[in-house]
Amino acid sequence: MDKSLNKKVVRIMDSEVIIIGSGPAGIWLAYNLAQSDIEVLILEKEPWPRYKACGGAISGKTLELLHNKKIYLPDSVVRNTINKFTFNYNLQECNTFSCQGQGIKLVNRKNFDDFLLKQSCKAGANFYDKEKVIDIEISKNMVEVFTEENSYKGKIVVGADGAWSKTGNILNLYPENIKNNMIMAVELELFKNDTDYQRNNRIEIDIGFIPGGYVWIFPKKNRLSIGLGTNRTGNINLTKQLFAYLRQKKISYSKDDIFYKGYPIPLAGNRLKNIKMAGNRFLLIGDAAYLADPLVGEGIYNACFSAEIAANTIIKFISGEKNSLLQYQKHIEDQLYFQLKSAAELANIFYKNSEIFKEFMSYDSELFKEFFDVIQGRSIYSELFGQIKSFPVFTPLSKK
Repeated sequence: MDKSLNKKVVRIMDSEVIIIGSGPAGIWLAYNLAQSDIEVLILEKEPWPRYKACGGAISGKTLELLHNKKIYLPDSVVRNTINKFTFNYNLQECNTFSCQGQGIKLVNRKNFDDFLLKQSCKAGANFYDKEKVIDIEISKNMVEVFTEENSYKGKIVVGADGAWSKTGNILNLYPENIKNNMIMAVELELFKNDTDYQRNNRIEIDIGFIPGGYVWIFPKKNRLSIGLGTNRTGNINLTKQLFAYLRQKKISYSKDDIFYKGYPIPLAGNRLKNIKMAGNRFLLIGDAAYLADPLVGEGIYNACFSAEIAANTIIKFISGEKNSLLQYQKHIEDQLYFQLKSAAELANIFYKNSEIFKEFMSYDSELFKEFFDVIQGRSIYSELFGQIKSFPVFTPLSKK
């Protein structure tokens, strides 16, 4: 492609690392690299700050990654901290339990991402918004990223541009059937009225209302974040289903005070090893690498964790270990994917046989506390799966 055709290059900038995308993965990678005095540039296609459809639940293990680097979320970013959880089966409450220790922090992604970006820029990262990438060229000694207006050169390019990654598609890094690992979700935010304040102290999860997925209710100060996701899109109108849930749940709302948006969630699955996450001067991280949790759909922790693995890999590469980039994918598989496989097995049990979830509720709530420990980073999925398989109701299904 001749970049001189139909293109006006206004800004030409050199950096050691060019990161495409400014979600948690890209921003956290930039912060870690800047802390190591590596010249890093983040390119974001949207005007900043931007709205991001997401439940906005920040787990304890994500907070631990931030705290290890002396990053603490201010009160202006955290909209609630939750230690109480209610699990429902098709609108019927089954079990409510509380957990000790650090709760789940609920945030607005626009504010959360903007806060992290400011920390990265303070550390030395550069950032440009309204830069839509149209092409990437990789040669033996450099990379060049072309946006609609500008050109950027560097040593490494990192795709942190989420689901439908432009980086991954330009570089042809995905197998043809990778979209089968994508599920769809829709989320809305609405002002809480007086009758909804009873929800203020708990997160609600409802399995069974929609096949192949679940509904969530997250209370955030004067708003409720409500959404649903499913792996069975087909003829299901997600928006219609979500509003039907509001009606059946008797959650009132005004059309003037509600905003909703659909979005994809790229789950880790059997096709993960067929994604080319690393190669000559490129990496994929976060959702662009299909690393969202297959059981709960959460992606922020895996985004940040993959960013830290990428940072260590890049630092070695820039220090002269030229084969280090090729080790990135193995590090992801060894440190992250082996647990995501257990999460995928649990998802297969619950979402293909949702009625079993109702029976599961009759068991001791210690299992739910174990699940919470996994989310918070105090336990791992393989241990949870091992405990669940010991219950008679799960034995036939877990062997499928």
